Amino acid sequence: MKKFYLFALVILIFLVQLSGCKSNIHGEGEEEIMNGNLDKMIKVYKNITKYYYDEKTNLYYETNIGKLGLDQNKYSFLWPVAALMQAYVEMAKLDINNINNKLVLISISDTAQKYYDSLLPPKPGYDSYVYNLGGGQRYYDDNEWLGIAFVDIYSITKNVEYLKKAEEIFNFIMTGYDNKMGGGIYWREGDLTVKNTCSNGPAVVLALKLYQTTNQQEYLNIAKEIYNWTNENFLSPEGVYWDHLKSDGTLDKTTWTYNTGIMIEANALFYDITKDKVYFDSARKLAEASIKHFASNGYFPDTYWFNAVLLRGYQSLYQIDKDKKYIKIFDDYAQEVWEKERDENNLIGKKEPKPLLDQAAMLEIYARLAQVEGGGNASK
Repeated sequence: MKKFYLFALVILIFLVQLSGCKSNIHGEGEEEIMNGNLDKMIKVYKNITKYYYDEKTNLYYETNIGKLGLDQNKYSFLWPVAALMQAYVEMAKLDINNINNKLVLISISDTAQKYYDSLLPPKPGYDSYVYNLGGGQRYYDDNEWLGIAFVDIYSITKNVEYLKKAEEIFNFIMTGYDNKMGGGIYWREGDLTVKNTCSNGPAVVLALKLYQTTNQQEYLNIAKEIYNWTNENFLSPEGVYWDHLKSDGTLDKTTWTYNTGIMIEANALFYDITKDKVYFDSARKLAEASIKHFASNGYFPDTYWFNAVLLRGYQSLYQIDKDKKYIKIFDDYAQEVWEKERDENNLIGKKEPKPLLDQAAMLEIYARLAQVEGGGNASK
């Protein structure tokens, strides 16, 4: 119970300080391209703590009816937790020196540890469901998203334990790599039938972030190898990414926004590291192709979290060229979601009940847009 009161106090102080910094985040005389994204972020954050957080366990419910015990699986799967962790990272970047922001990151990191499986060989990793409640399949992509968030938390807190967690995750996902189908990482542990863009793109980003943090050449080498394999197998002539390749040679050409988004970010990171203009040009081409393919009518597909990862790519590109073209297009979409797909309780989404994943996605989206709007740490 003491832990709950501490966390509740942290949230209260966090919200008060965020509210108080509005005037600082909206710089005077700066081009006004956003529409109150900080306010929207705060409202979504409040709802997550109100409807989805279980103070007794430090776990989150899968949907907004979880507190009523109506979900088949009461608590969230790992994927939404990883999404929420990244969203909290983006919130913290708006004020990285705020100790309360760091305490929120510590809390969500403790939540993630409840999915940790240290016993299953060949390497420790994170189960798809709470370990003490039965655990579940270990997905390489879910672990990769979590690893990326851990690296980012390390960059904010400078606590080496988070870097160790990210490195441990990387060691786990590499157990899913082999030379069948020419290389690449499988989608999930124990399933040797399919390799996906979503299990390889984020592996590239994780490896590059680890290289930037540790300067260990091995991470850069692996990133290049997986990057090349992903491009060879999944980059379509249209300039977006197909979904997966099966062991029988069948190629699934379904396109999702996050597959292209994560590869935009990968190219931006490669450019930041190598200064090779080929990567910058690739990032710009992918961004342009993504707009034509996914948002020709000005509106992105329905899966918010996939779109949040696409925004990660746009923001990474913006950090290089300072061109807000793609950010502006995405901001228009985010404002329309707020106006048209939000209920009377400020819960977002067309689905009933409302998934935590959707709220986490929109929290990340509004936080990232607020960064670009007001010069948060990630906009520099």
